[in-house]
Amino acid sequence: MKHTNLFALAASMLLLASCGNGGNNSSVSSASAASSSAEASSSSSSRSRTRSSESSVSSSSSAPSEASLPDTLPTIEGTNVTFVEGMRSGGESDARANPGYLYEWHGDGGNISKFERVGDEYVIEYTGGWAWYGCQVFYTLPYGKAGDTYTVRLRLYSDVDGLIRVNGTTVNVVWGWNVITSIVTLGADDQCALSMQLGIPDEGDYIAQSLAGSLIKMKDIEIFDAVNAYHKVEFKVGDDVVKTIMVREGEKVSAPIVTPGEGKVFVGWYEGEEAANAGAPITAAHTFVAKIVNSGEVTLYNVSVMFNGAVYTTLQVAEGASATLEAIPTPFGYAIDAVTTDSAFTTPYEGAPITADTTLYLKAHVAPVTYYHEGQVAREERKGENGEFILEFHNHGYGQGWNIQVNFAPLTIGESGENYEFSCEYKITGTTDTGSWQIYDGASIAAGELPPSENFVKVTAAYEGGVLTSGNKFTMELGLVHPTLGDEGTVVVTVRNPSIVKKA
Repeated sequence: MKHTNLFALAASMLLLASCGNGGNNSSVSSASAASSSAEASSSSSSRSRTRSSESSVSSSSSAPSEASLPDTLPTIEGTNVTFVEGMRSGGESDARANPGYLYEWHGDGGNISKFERVGDEYVIEYTGGWAWYGCQVFYTLPYGKAGDTYTVRLRLYSDVDGLIRVNGTTVNVVWGWNVITSIVTLGADDQCALSMQLGIPDEGDYIAQSLAGSLIKMKDIEIFDAVNAYHKVEFKVGDDVVKTIMVREGEKVSAPIVTPGEGKVFVGWYEGEEAANAGAPITAAHTFVAKIVNSGEVTLYNVSVMFNGAVYTTLQVAEGASATLEAIPTPFGYAIDAVTTDSAFTTPYEGAPITADTTLYLKAHVAPVTYYHEGQVAREERKGENGEFILEFHNHGYGQGWNIQVNFAPLTIGESGENYEFSCEYKITGTTDTGSWQIYDGASIAAGELPPSENFVKVTAAYEGGVLTSGNKFTMELGLVHPTLGDEGTVVVTVRNPSIVKKA
């Protein structure tokens, strides 16, 4: 499978309208093809992109006012479909695998020290470092599909003048508020609707011209869909709206988890007096309200969720309510395919009321994230009852081990001072070279070798005495593994059964 560009662009327009002061009049040309970053042990990548762009800025030596953003902006056709569930550390591949989350990645001299939502703004405190890719932000739409075209508008405040890259185009950002608008068409494999880098190289000699500021703030990100129909869905707990999202016609929506408090029971979501199945396809606007009662007022039943032949988790569900599938935690290293009423995974559970103790079955597959450069990976496949993940590639990583990776991330566990152990089974065929692995959390915590093997071998990685963060991962680096028969040969990597446990 040849990896396509991050964004297949049907039409592109990038307009930078400066609303602050400072900076010199300039125009910005199309971004030239960018080489991929030297992103050791991170799944973030950079793709070759070409965009047309224009820029106009005002000139003044006085400091800008943060209140200089205009109250009204030109109307953009379509529905603003952006929904940000939260903010995490991770790369481009992590963002593609987790729609609805805003991701930051930093490294190779770049640093992001603050990445959080403050009111209606996303605040990024950073230093740009020497590399154009040293600080990056990524976002994938919850309902984005290949071929969709969106208009993206950012209202962005910077405390310095400089160049950044937004969705593949170099733009001149001035000190103060800037309005950046672009048109993006999603490719078959690359689903990020926002890709931003806070440092741009000189195109001639690749000397870094990083933005190198300290603060970026973005007002609510706006991504408009002018083609597809959407419906507004709200979830309320009491008088508080806990989630509002625009749901694409015929798609399903994930309900938020409700913690009812001591002595209380969450019965389910209701519209008026009628129980609602929030997991059903959405064809109209809805307001779902959580029904919470005293624990003695309802009968509770146990819903046992089976995974890999054992009880994985148990939910307590009030009589007559639906089991909340969002309350089932995703097994580490897996992605959930379905929750069914039978062990053969033929009948999906679709919210039927629970009236007795019940058993449900969780179908999932091994779900590592891969990272690679364009043209290197020939095939990705998930196969077999145990959800094996197969990666096939023909040529090597151009002298860099991180150019082909299989990542399990994040390893979000950890109590200070406790020890943990990650393990998985792998086999590597078609080569005599040895790959490597490491646990990476901004730096290498543990590392080892991955010798080729015709049979499955268990690899164990110990993490001792610390707290793992949302940015860490177990990574298998294979960019220096060559096919035995040269470029005509094939290396096949198969992994399965990942786990992470607390050591005694």
